[in-house]
Amino acid sequence: MQRYSREAAQKIQRDLDRFLFNRIISSPLDVMNLFQGLSPGQIHNLDRALRALLNFCLTLGYSEEWIARLKKAIPRDPEFMDLKVPEENEVSESLRRISRLNPKYQSVWLICLESGLRLTEAVDLVNRFDQSRVTRLNGFLRIPIGSFRGSKIAYYAYFTEETLIKLKETGCAGLTRMNASQYFRKKGMLPAKYLRKFAFHKMVELGVPESVADFIEGRVPRTIGARHYMNLVKQADQYYPKYAEYIKSLKEKSQK
Repeated sequence: MQRYSREAAQKIQRDLDRFLFNRIISSPLDVMNLFQGLSPGQIHNLDRALRALLNFCLTLGYSEEWIARLKKAIPRDPEFMDLKVPEENEVSESLRRISRLNPKYQSVWLICLESGLRLTEAVDLVNRFDQSRVTRLNGFLRIPIGSFRGSKIAYYAYFTEETLIKLKETGCAGLTRMNASQYFRKKGMLPAKYLRKFAFHKMVELGVPESVADFIEGRVPRTIGARHYMNLVKQADQYYPKYAEYIKSLKEKSQK
């Protein structure tokens, strides 16, 4: 529970005591049965508490494959889950407006689109950008960010040459997640959370394996093994050009 604030950890503990008391979890069916008959609010609370417990089990050495099977059995949150995935024309509309944005906010928005990172991680990257850490690969760039926030993890940011130019112009931006979110809303830009969903779905549509798209967006276990980690980096480097080329084409179409 060290990943969480004291208040959050106490809430998780209470929910585990409430929903898992005298219950045994050994299979995906056991997980599904936990949620039977619960209200939407209870489903939301159990979802968060159970995921925290399973992440803790990973740190204790439980099978990563087994934990993944249990997580997959957790039903979608009916009340708190935002299932909207934006259409391409919505992204294009924001791309047509992006030149009106302050350069530092342009950088943040483009990082969210091109990497699928969370807004907090994109803001942190722009604030701390160090060009010496950038690796230039096959038509795209990669920079380590090593962002570990509780159960949320991102190892790298992938982006295009155009965004590198924006980042070099920005310097130390002094941005915050809240300011960026409010700025994008004021300017009519597609919110970062939808860029993340758009990026994931488009990558998969382009033939990027889901596990690789998850890695690119920072959706992987914190306790990932070294060999598996290196394989994912290699695969991400191999598949990302598919998405980078698509983004380049989308930008060109949006300017016509």
